[in-house]
Amino acid sequence: MTMIMTTLKYLVFCLLFLPAAAMAAGGAHITHVDLDLSNKAVERGRKVFEEQCSTCHSMVFLNYKATMDPELAAQSFGKEPPDLSMTAKAKGKRTDGAQYIHALLTSYYTHEDGRPDNKVFPNIAMPNPGLTEEASRDVAAFLWWASEPSREERKTLGKWVIGYMVILTGMLYVVNKRTWKDIKKKG
Repeated sequence: MTMIMTTLKYLVFCLLFLPAAAMAAGGAHITHVDLDLSNKAVERGRKVFEEQCSTCHSMVFLNYKATMDPELAAQSFGKEPPDLSMTAKAKGKRTDGAQYIHALLTSYYTHEDGRPDNKVFPNIAMPNPGLTEEASRDVAAFLWWASEPSREERKTLGKWVIGYMVILTGMLYVVNKRTWKDIKKKG
């Protein structure tokens, strides 16, 4: 019994305190900005991604291959650049991933000794992409869209499915009442 209690205490500790400690040890606080997630912003972000980001980064699920050889990139930056297909989805719910990407792209700074760094992702291997504020918002919108390209279709289809289920439930309710009406009277 004490073994079970010890295990439960350990699990509760891990579930409650370790995520908070990991978040506290992370980078800077991400301030949320008003991102334009429209189709126009996504298209502008796609162009910026193709012109600048796709040199090193790939997006396997959208068939974007990095133009730079991954081994050369790993030699240049110390590690292979990650695939960005699911980055926005992996970094948070709803638009939190896009907010993270925007904050990452706009939080580069230079130390007093001239060494570049990033407030959101300290010691990042990626050099400053030098994007404007608008371009970083557009790239964030594009990566948000890229993490789930069928999002709009899913939402539209979902409304039809909910409507169908409501109508079907009503019809089955009526059939159930009519079927059991006579049987309940006899009993």
